[in-house]
Amino acid sequence: MNEVEEFIYQKEAEQKELLLFLHNLLVSEFHLLAKIRFKIPFYYKNNWVIYLNPLKNNNIDFCVLRANEQETPHELLNFKSRKQVASIELDPKMDLKLEIIKSIIQDALEIDKKPYHKVSSKK
Repeated sequence: MNEVEEFIYQKEAEQKELLLFLHNLLVSEFHLLAKIRFKIPFYYKNNWVIYLNPLKNNNIDFCVLRANEQETPHELLNFKSRKQVASIELDPKMDLKLEIIKSIIQDALEIDKKPYHKVSSKK
């Protein structure tokens, strides 16, 4: 078992089940590498692409780095006053919109192929 799987197996039942599903999707289907960074799972190809942030309310914040670079950001992505990162809060008790999640991952992987340009904090 790797460090990300150890992290996931320490969570409560419903949160653990959703984290494990998302982890397997990202690693198996999209061939992303997983590492623990900042005490949570990050997934990357060329750069960091996605991270999964378990929340205290038992939901999972499915976060997309460089979401600001999407040509047509998905309406479910919420920037929460962040400049680059957007997320969808996933409830383990609700149906997972798998096709939407896969589409968001695919968009994030396309952006990951492009050179990174730092977002300026100056206006």
